[in-house]
Amino acid sequence: MTTKTIDEFFRTHTEEEIWQRYCGFLDLSIKEFMAIQEQLLMEQMDLVYDSFLGKKIIGNYKPASVEEFRQLVPLTTYDDYEPYFSERREDVLAEKPLF
Repeated sequence: MTTKTIDEFFRTHTEEEIWQRYCGFLDLSIKEFMAIQEQLLMEQMDLVYDSFLGKKIIGNYKPASVEEFRQLVPLTTYDDYEPYFSERREDVLAEKPLF
């Protein structure tokens, strides 16, 4: 979900629908919880993939599933991002920071 879509979701859905989407996991089984986490990961993939850091970390192939994500995307540490953050490089991010 892009930021515009997320904003639209909050404007067009009831409090109950928003609660279920973002906090409903509190009453879920492990399987249901993991399905939501996988969906959220893929939404984040859509958001960051086209950014400079997204390409640098993810590579040129956008994973189509969590399994592909696990196989293709390496674990990262703060050191992978620090050079860009210490220089305040907003141009490498998927979106401009709010603060």
